[in-house]
Amino acid sequence: MLVFVRLDQGEMALQREPVDVSSLIGRVTEAFQPKVEEWKLTLVREVADGLPPVMADPQELTVALSHLVDNATKFTPAGGRVTVTARLVAGGGGTAAVEITVQDTGIGVATEYQGKIFERFYQVDGSLTRHFGGMGIGLAVVKQILEAHGSRVMVESEPGLGSTFRFTLPAAA
Repeated sequence: MLVFVRLDQGEMALQREPVDVSSLIGRVTEAFQPKVEEWKLTLVREVADGLPPVMADPQELTVALSHLVDNATKFTPAGGRVTVTARLVAGGGGTAAVEITVQDTGIGVATEYQGKIFERFYQVDGSLTRHFGGMGIGLAVVKQILEAHGSRVMVESEPGLGSTFRFTLPAAA
């Protein structure tokens, strides 16, 4: 909720610095390891060797990635898999960028809801809220943090087959 307050008041002043994506992903996935083990999921990191650092606010980027991993684990049944990937891609104007992806084998989201899941307090199905918990703010927080970084979160999903969320950040110069 504090992220929304700061953004609404124009107070989210990012403290950008070069961020080692591999280390950040390592810290986030390590924090989820107990939950993953308890829920009998597999959590995989696939980070390309030699990735350049990205220009980002490490604290805010950690919050955004944590929300994505939390959603992926929350909506993936036992025996499922969550994969966090980082790879080098071409950014705007031919510059280098790093794409970060969180993919799961969870319940998925129907096409007609994919644009709405990033709205504050929106949840696809009230029965899912009762079953999985949450207030419907995680993806809205992700969207706002990434937009503050000049990026955009995109989703590809199919009910019963899982979801993939991805975003790109510029490499540090």
